Amino acid sequence: MAKNINICNAERPMNFDQMVGQKTVVENLRQQAIRKEFFQCYILEGQFGSGKTTMARIISRAINCEHPDEHGNPCGCCESCKAVSSGSSDIVELDAASNTGVDSIRAIKESVDFLPSQLKKKVYIIDEVQKLSSSAFDALLKVLEEPPEHVVFIMCTTEAKKIPVTVRSRAACYQFGQISEAEIARGGAQVFQVLLGHINIHIVVNRAQHPLVE
Repeated sequence: MAKNINICNAERPMNFDQMVGQKTVVENLRQQAIRKEFFQCYILEGQFGSGKTTMARIISRAINCEHPDEHGNPCGCCESCKAVSSGSSDIVELDAASNTGVDSIRAIKESVDFLPSQLKKKVYIIDEVQKLSSSAFDALLKVLEEPPEHVVFIMCTTEAKKIPVTVRSRAACYQFGQISEAEIARGGAQVFQVLLGHINIHIVVNRAQHPLVE
């Protein structure tokens, strides 16, 4: 019986070199990794499928990697990279679309003071952050005002304007643009040919309507 292949998960980029499109954002974050100088709070804004969550996970690896290469890419082989790949409890992902209330943020607030158990930094990735309630944003702001040194927040959103200014002002903001058909074709050609055989990559790209699923 043929297996269903989730291409998005099987071939998700694991480092800066593998990212499709978003050249300016990638190079900016790459330089941070090379210098080992990261912000404590990020906002990644862009349409669905533009690579925000994928980049958030790459940043979490880059921050914690013990032996990054000369281009800032996480090595994927050190104990920290292995811990991240195996689902370390120090990398916390929250889907704000289904956790809009204050309780989820209070749980984060209660956990930030504890040191990481495996990694150098705890990383909190909050997806669809714009969907948090007002009380949840108030609780988040209290954490962001004086975050512990061992904590990094990465917030992904399709509508940054819905995030309170008090929160946005404490974050480094990066805009993810629409990925062009040509970029998707270049990035996806090898993957599709390996997994699906020699097909017309442009047919796949047109059916995808440009976004890459995150």
